[in-house]
Amino acid sequence: MRLPALYATLVLLLGLAACGGGGGGGSSTFVPPPGPNPLIYVTDSGNAIIEFNSGLSGNISPAAQITGSSTLLDSATAITRDSTGRIFVAQQNESQILVFSQNVTGNASPLVNISGANTQLSTPTALAFDSGGRLFVANAGTNSITIYAANANGNVAPAAVISGSNTGLSVPDGLSFDGGGNLYVSNFVANSVTVYAAASLTGNVAPLRTISGPATGLNAPADVFVSGGNVYLSNAGGNSITIFPTAAIGNAAPATTISGTNTLLSVPQELFVDSTGKIYVANFNTPGFPGFILVFAAGATGNAAPTQTIGGSNTGLVGTVGLTL
Repeated sequence: MRLPALYATLVLLLGLAACGGGGGGGSSTFVPPPGPNPLIYVTDSGNAIIEFNSGLSGNISPAAQITGSSTLLDSATAITRDSTGRIFVAQQNESQILVFSQNVTGNASPLVNISGANTQLSTPTALAFDSGGRLFVANAGTNSITIYAANANGNVAPAAVISGSNTGLSVPDGLSFDGGGNLYVSNFVANSVTVYAAASLTGNVAPLRTISGPATGLNAPADVFVSGGNVYLSNAGGNSITIFPTAAIGNAAPATTISGTNTLLSVPQELFVDSTGKIYVANFNTPGFPGFILVFAAGATGNAAPTQTIGGSNTGLVGTVGLTL
């Protein structure tokens, strides 16, 4: 996931038609417990975490916000939660990870600040957790994935690093795990998804398989989310969501594509699929309303309109990048 300045640079390099937004970030495999109106958490314009009730729609006011100088938020991109509900945020410009309690609001200080030379963080763009609670971070600046112990804090060295010419990593921008512990990575510049075996998540490891090629419809894939046997990709360059079976390989056509004017997709960023199959998307550049949350019904396909939208002057959204539930 990238904030606008870096995204715009990559747009020029790739010759994309889209402009102005940032790439999406990775999602963890954590799904919140069921309950009435669970919250949607978004990072907006880099300096705030804004929370909304997921059952509501329209020009609504936030349920809560985390913002202010004590939070240290100023280039926040990817956002996710761990199994205890703590909120993890990647800070792109500072190359740091901040962690907040799930119940804090306002000008709250982070509980954890992973930063410093020992961390090997470099423009972090995506976050995910494996089944053991280890934190995986995609680093666009070094084409690497750094892995930290569940209790990591401060200027701590990673427990492992995935990096090197064999990996196929090319500005990694999204992370997600399948039920078998295999790691899926969306590569923004290479227009690919690389999949790494659960037993080989370290070093200069080659992918187990790669999804890439003109038939895939991948176009600056900003995020990846694996759920229910499917791989969901948000395409910042193509204003689309492409969906593949988890076993897809090579130049495979997507099983489903959500695309078209009715979708309102415009530089889509981070996405989340809930336990019912609904797709939540951070939309960076909705015409007329910069910063928008779109929700699509389970099984949506083609030029489908979202079933819910959150955006407008009351929301406080001006540049929505990261999203999680």
